[in-house]
Amino acid sequence: MTTRIDLINECLVLNGSAPLINESAPGAETHIACFNRATELILSCHPWNCNSYIRQLNRKTDPPEPAHWLYAFELPTELIGAPRAFYPSSECRQPTTTFELMATREVRTNHETLWVRGPWNVEPTYWPGYLREVIMLLVRSELALSTREDRALRDSLRNDAIGNGLSLMQGGLLGQARALDDMAKPSPVIAQYNNPLIAARTGSYGGPR
Repeated sequence: MTTRIDLINECLVLNGSAPLINESAPGAETHIACFNRATELILSCHPWNCNSYIRQLNRKTDPPEPAHWLYAFELPTELIGAPRAFYPSSECRQPTTTFELMATREVRTNHETLWVRGPWNVEPTYWPGYLREVIMLLVRSELALSTREDRALRDSLRNDAIGNGLSLMQGGLLGQARALDDMAKPSPVIAQYNNPLIAARTGSYGGPR
């Protein structure tokens, strides 16, 4: 299984720097911070197939105070930044906007049950190859500045990873990875399984004529 220290060491070696013995080695804290920053940026910038799944939230026993909302749910620590959507039922078809995010990593709502869609901080083992390459390039760009103080290398690697400032993170290898990931997504169902065009062809259409 690929670990965080394995990926950091690979990036260090590719940059011409010495690898770490373990995560407690001198300088490891800075390297890990660079890795985490790059990873969270890429994993949260696009609804990747590997980390946009839905999970049911655990409802807290005590009601929220002040009692503006009826229920409070705990947000998992693996959640990166703001959730993409909340759903009040297990079918997860229609998201709800009746909620409030709190600084204490909880969400308050009037729904008795709640499901949330990522982005999640998934393990590197589950990254597809194209996503892994983007993250590695960006980690290398961060390490180029923190270990070598080489801004030219840092800017070159960052441009290769996510494009220049004008591309708004749509360029570089990231742009290609987005396209590959989107092609792998299943096609959405029109109107939640109620498609009048298909119904008309099968003779089951019950709307106005």
